Amino acid sequence: MRNKLLSVLALLTFTHAASHADVIYDWTSHDTNLPHGISLSLVFTEAAVASGAAGLGVPAGDDNASYLNSPLVSLTYSAPGINTMTYRPGDGKFNNGLGILDLFVNFTTDGYLTGWIRANDSNSSFEMRSDGNVMTVLDARSDQWMVGAGCGFDLSTCNGATGFVRRSGDTKSSGAAEVAVPEPATLGLLAAGAAAFALRRRTPRVAKPAHS
Repeated sequence: MRNKLLSVLALLTFTHAASHADVIYDWTSHDTNLPHGISLSLVFTEAAVASGAAGLGVPAGDDNASYLNSPLVSLTYSAPGINTMTYRPGDGKFNNGLGILDLFVNFTTDGYLTGWIRANDSNSSFEMRSDGNVMTVLDARSDQWMVGAGCGFDLSTCNGATGFVRRSGDTKSSGAAEVAVPEPATLGLLAAGAAAFALRRRTPRVAKPAHS
């Protein structure tokens, strides 16, 4: 009985932190304009999406600072033949070197991302801006050229592709274990259970009379 009561107390007193969902937005091209085959995935906090808008600016040379409360969780960009660009504000670094980011977006109620995004990781760069729900690639370049994307061998700009950046799903991540504060009603039940257990332990057993 004592072990069972202790187990109930433990279950009611401790809990695992609820998992939270980060929200994923992905680029989808809807024409054959250059550059071909680009990929863009942005992950935002659920709170940022609920607020309706998010902004983040990372200046040139900011290689050490991290943005622990950033509304942007991660950015991943690639094109055929170039190294993938990734940036996680919580880590404070672009994977390919020093980087620049200028981002301000709105989250529409029907799942689209509008606004502008400019990013440069010292290897590649891109810029997008929306008109309504439609995003247009205004500039895309890379030190590795972008032949696979149809952009030639020089560093001249490659632009024109249009498409949508739209909500595509959620990603779950578990929080650390934490102690829950029981509700008043729960505290009352715990107190009553503990008192009943203590009373039972203190109440002497009455011996049964012996049969003659």
